[in-house]
Amino acid sequence: MTIQFFTHADNDPSALPTSPGWHFTDAELDFIRDNWETMTAQEVADALGRSRPSIHTIASKKLGLKKSAAAKFMANSKGQATRPDAYSDAEKQYLRENWQTMTAREMAAALGRTKGSVKSMGQKTMGLKKSHAAFQQIMKRKGPNAGTFKKGNLPTNTIYGDEQVIKLRRNRDRKPYYWIRVGFRQWRMYHLHIWEAAHGPVPPGYFVVFSNRDTTDVRLENLELLTRKAHAIRNSGSLNLADGYVATTLAWRDPEGQKELLTNYPELIDLKRTQLQLNRTIKHQQHDNAKPAKTRRTPEGNGR
Repeated sequence: MTIQFFTHADNDPSALPTSPGWHFTDAELDFIRDNWETMTAQEVADALGRSRPSIHTIASKKLGLKKSAAAKFMANSKGQATRPDAYSDAEKQYLRENWQTMTAREMAAALGRTKGSVKSMGQKTMGLKKSHAAFQQIMKRKGPNAGTFKKGNLPTNTIYGDEQVIKLRRNRDRKPYYWIRVGFRQWRMYHLHIWEAAHGPVPPGYFVVFSNRDTTDVRLENLELLTRKAHAIRNSGSLNLADGYVATTLAWRDPEGQKELLTNYPELIDLKRTQLQLNRTIKHQQHDNAKPAKTRRTPEGNGR
């Protein structure tokens, strides 16, 4: 058995077998050597009918060619001049002169550019920013509905007609609630709509809440009317000793521990809740016993 080891020559790209697509003739290699300093890699590739990456690979790895600083500068200049999104000095000066008085869309129309291209060049490349006063002037000129739907126009999802539609939406706390369409561009919370249909308008200072705390269970038997005080007590974790509050007392400043208690140790939650309730009862009794007895006044004004 013969053992053959790799040598440094095995890592030489020129020693590797080449596919027909990567085979360059001697005339092509001479053309690359002769024009590497005066032409860009793309120009060489176009002249030879090759791809630019293949020209770069052959020039750098096989021929060991490197462009001088002057050649790189000329190549970069040519590349910038041929880029379709490159801006001339005159176009950049136009952006500087009109950035405070015109919108990006207006400047794009004047230069024959896209709005996104103008914003990218002005904001990211040139660092141009509109002042607050300039922004206000543009908004006044465009009108109060600038940036929104034009006056009289409606969104494409606008519902016409008298049909009733029910949709599920989330409030700022990410709680889901059902809403019902009661008119053109008019919506109401569905549980309020059901309650008022059965019992009339909700009195001032009262709230319609869900008995099982499931905001998507809009059955009439799951709805109840509470006063403002009762509603506050119901939503207060410290007053009604909700599971989340009890878990906080067991694992103070330990969110992961609180999640573990709520998920895997409900019996500990119940025991701690019982202890808190007992402590409150004892404190209330001690407070009542510590109150001084009220004296009763006689008609003569003497206490007995």
